[in-house]
Amino acid sequence: MYQSLVELVERAEKEKISLGELAFRVEAEQGPRTREEVVTSLKRALEVMRGAIARGRVGDLKSVSGLVGGDAAKLRSPQGPLKNTVFTDMLAGHSRSRK
Repeated sequence: MYQSLVELVERAEKEKISLGELAFRVEAEQGPRTREEVVTSLKRALEVMRGAIARGRVGDLKSVSGLVGGDAAKLRSPQGPLKNTVFTDMLAGHSRSRK
């Protein structure tokens, strides 16, 4: 197990691989899954997250209790000090052209 990001970077540089590739290798080394199984699992997780984002942006979804939720819909018309900033554009999935 690594104790710091520095250790990870040093190993990646030594092996001439990206940090992403190193993450795949470490996951496969430390667990019972192969690299391919790790990739498949991450792809599935990404699909689930993208689906949740898409559903959350469409309506004003709330939790079953009604205590939380609806925040993604608020990004369609942000208010307050962050209104019309790169920050809210990023959260809402918009891009600003650079000047």
